[in-house]
Amino acid sequence: MALVTKRRETLCPFSSLCYHARSMRRDINWKTKRDDGSRYEVRVTWFSGGLKMQFREQGSEKWEYDRKPTRQDLEDLHDAISRRYQRREASIKVMEEAERLLKEAPPDQLPGI
Repeated sequence: MALVTKRRETLCPFSSLCYHARSMRRDINWKTKRDDGSRYEVRVTWFSGGLKMQFREQGSEKWEYDRKPTRQDLEDLHDAISRRYQRREASIKVMEEAERLLKEAPPDQLPGI
């Protein structure tokens, strides 16, 4: 009986070590404190060719998937991804997507206007 092996073709011969083989190795998480003292947590994953943002209020067990991120959330995301990109933990695709989201975000309104 002959051994049958499947050949796995990759672009990089060191695919397990190469950062090009993966878009983002792990999720990005951070906590944000509002002016009124309340807190919420943000979790970002790379899924199906795009960044998916999830939010959870302090004390809640459920994540919100439909909430729109604020400009500050997108700036924090861009900062976190740019630091990961410099360490080769995020690909150029992820960096470009974060820049696109930040560019398309409406500017924050100044309070009292």
